[in-house]
Amino acid sequence: MKKGFLLSGGPGLSADKPQTQEANGSAAAGTAVKGILIKGCSMENVEIPASVLPVSAANGWHKCKVPHLMGIPLMIRQWQAYKPEDFTDNQVATRLMIEPDSGFAPPQWLGGPHNMLGRVMVARTDGKPFTIVPCA
Repeated sequence: MKKGFLLSGGPGLSADKPQTQEANGSAAAGTAVKGILIKGCSMENVEIPASVLPVSAANGWHKCKVPHLMGIPLMIRQWQAYKPEDFTDNQVATRLMIEPDSGFAPPQWLGGPHNMLGRVMVARTDGKPFTIVPCA
């Protein structure tokens, strides 16, 4: 049987003890937000660094409209400038940014050779954890 994963953090969902790893730096005590770092096809649980908190448009975060319509207040942010070892595409990020009325993501979220999307962070605006939960 192939193992998979669930994303925890929707209405009424939470992980009892998510595996947390830091993403280049640590958040200040009391301000840590658990989120997900997406690198191409791979994802990992992270503590969002204090330098990019709070999760808001003022700090470079962008609203994920479809999850918001489902009651999950998600925002996404490019983590670092594109690096050669990163994938140019980030299909998970592209799909999180789909516009509900058109079914397409804005051009800056499409990735590819002319728009090096690279790594992104995803977190909830309400401070609740948004994490990956391994499942069988």
